[in-house]
Amino acid sequence: MRRTGTPYQVELRLRSAAGDYRWFLVRAQLLHDAGGHGARRFAVATDIHEQRVARELLERQVQQRTAELQLASAREHAIVASAGSAVLLDVADAAVAWWQARKPADWSLEQHLAYPAINCDGDAERQLAEAVAKWMELKK
Repeated sequence: MRRTGTPYQVELRLRSAAGDYRWFLVRAQLLHDAGGHGARRFAVATDIHEQRVARELLERQVQQRTAELQLASAREHAIVASAGSAVLLDVADAAVAWWQARKPADWSLEQHLAYPAINCDGDAERQLAEAVAKWMELKK
């Protein structure tokens, strides 16, 4: 303010005669004379203690609620992920059952793994049978 003459504003705590501290908004402005020189300073201090305390309480409540929402979101993602895993396992189990139904009755699992696409019609079925066979190999 001294050099530029721009308005000055700050929130600060001041101690009263009783010894307690309260929040004040202090604003100051340099007033100029007719020649444009800084002639005097004008300042005002406004007691904003209640507003400041309420704002700090609200900020704490917002932070707490944000943390609660983040935790709930993380839980929801975990539930969705495990539900998605369960669906994938159901699909995998269905694919295994489909593949095993195509195994010739007199074949062992090892023979079926060696020739997974037996009794399959078309490229899509062959690809699925080979994928299921790889899955079965991994489960061994």
